[in-house]
Amino acid sequence: MICNVCGKEYQDGNAFCPYCGSQAQGAQNGNPQMQYQGGQQYGGMQQGQGGYGMPQQGQGGYGMPQQGQGGYGMPQGQPQFGGQGYGQPMYGGPAPQPPKKKSHKGVIIAIILVIVLAGGGVGGYFGYKWYRNNCLENALADGDAQYKDGNYDKAISYYKEALEYDEENKQALDGIKKSELGNALADAKELTDKGSFDEAIAAYDKILEDYPDNEDAKNGKSDAKKAKLEAQIAADLETANGYLDSGDYENAITAFETVLAEDSGNAEATEGIITAYNAIIDADIANEDYETAMEDAQRALSATGDDSFQARMDDEISPKLIPDVDDAMEAAEEYLADSTDVSVTISNTYEFSMSVESSDSYDFTGEIEAEFKGTYDNHDADQIYVTSEYSIKDDTGTSLINDHDLDFFYEDSEYYSQYDGDDWEADGSDSNFAYYGIHLPNSIVFDLGYISNCEIDDTTYEIDGRQCFKITGKYSSGDAEELAEFAQYYYGIGVGDDVTKVSATVTLYIDAETYAPVRKEVELDALDMSHVASDLKEAWETDDIEISDATCKYVITYDSYDELGDLTPSDF
Repeated sequence: MICNVCGKEYQDGNAFCPYCGSQAQGAQNGNPQMQYQGGQQYGGMQQGQGGYGMPQQGQGGYGMPQQGQGGYGMPQGQPQFGGQGYGQPMYGGPAPQPPKKKSHKGVIIAIILVIVLAGGGVGGYFGYKWYRNNCLENALADGDAQYKDGNYDKAISYYKEALEYDEENKQALDGIKKSELGNALADAKELTDKGSFDEAIAAYDKILEDYPDNEDAKNGKSDAKKAKLEAQIAADLETANGYLDSGDYENAITAFETVLAEDSGNAEATEGIITAYNAIIDADIANEDYETAMEDAQRALSATGDDSFQARMDDEISPKLIPDVDDAMEAAEEYLADSTDVSVTISNTYEFSMSVESSDSYDFTGEIEAEFKGTYDNHDADQIYVTSEYSIKDDTGTSLINDHDLDFFYEDSEYYSQYDGDDWEADGSDSNFAYYGIHLPNSIVFDLGYISNCEIDDTTYEIDGRQCFKITGKYSSGDAEELAEFAQYYYGIGVGDDVTKVSATVTLYIDAETYAPVRKEVELDALDMSHVASDLKEAWETDDIEISDATCKYVITYDSYDELGDLTPSDF
């Protein structure tokens, strides 16, 4: 049989084409073929036959004898009247009636139906089942193809069509589920693309509630948040540049700082802040307000770290602000005198050489690290607490003396000391305390008046984040009294009486805004160490010991002038 739809040939008896699934020709409504074709009589009789039970062409009517025969029951050879067949009345009498013949029409139709069903019904059932399976597979394939192309709505319609043939089909159910997910992801991405970032993030969150491990949703949410931030940065930059263009530099700086809070490496915001600060400084200088220019330049340097602002302070602003050196020193001394709380770090390094019995030679380095804290009332010391560590080692690490800890405490005119963690003891002698600047009079920590022949640089320097004036002074060997005080500070192994050879260079850094002392550096040379040699000769019972003069450098850093509170040691 040939399909009238796809044109392919298949076995007779199938009710459906096994290739395209269309219903076989002549199988409509389950009836056998009953079309009239070229003179063939209804019922499928052969051409040239008469109706049901009719004799072949050329025969007479129903029950009629053959042409040329006489009437019914007439003897042969008898003439007929006009060749009248059966059923015509005899001349002069009624026509005789033939006996009725029983009809077989219904039986014939039933037989035909049985034959059709027997021959084509089984094939039709399996063809129909194949047809449904084929439709299911086609719907699933179409759904998968549409899903692959991102046409999720069409994919869903095909998967739903598949469920019409198999309502529990897992592939179709899963296809609908993943297509709905695809739609949700596509909708969320569309929200991101059109700038509805909060809605997009909410959409991705909804997806992640149902699919917490879905990487597309995670990445999509991340992209939406990134796009939102980029859009916010772009908007903030537009705002900041608007302020900058209008000359509103302070608001421009604030807006650019907002951008940097969002994106610390944003080059446009960094450059915008630098431009705004430079415009502010330019205005200060144009108004000859150099103090404000210095403040703004310091603020700019702190905010941006850009060295160009240091250069502007050094080259353009500081020369206009450098005070007279005597006025600067006086202001620094007054600041110290008015301070009620001072925190200081002291670092002392000294070097000397020693030879023993004219053979072995050693180079020694001594170090002292101390912290000084003091509170004052009307220029008088209230409490002072000093902690220190010291050591003397040669270049191989061998100690000349043991390392030690030494703490001092002063309160209510009483002195106390603690040595290497032992108990605190009252100390009737105040000689040691002068070395560490506890005495206010002539103290190396507080007294700045000892510096002579001072000069002040014509630029400023950054010390611990503060812009400072730099003052330098020198002491010659003729200033014996002051130099002896410096030498005394050179730690407790002491110095000899001969200070005539000693000289010192002092550098003082003063805050350019407040005139508060920030750092003091003292370098001493030619310190007499003869008394140390004498002590060692006695201890080692040898006269063949020589020690060179020592050099010493100590740095006093004024860390803070903030309130200290009670300084009493916890274990005192």
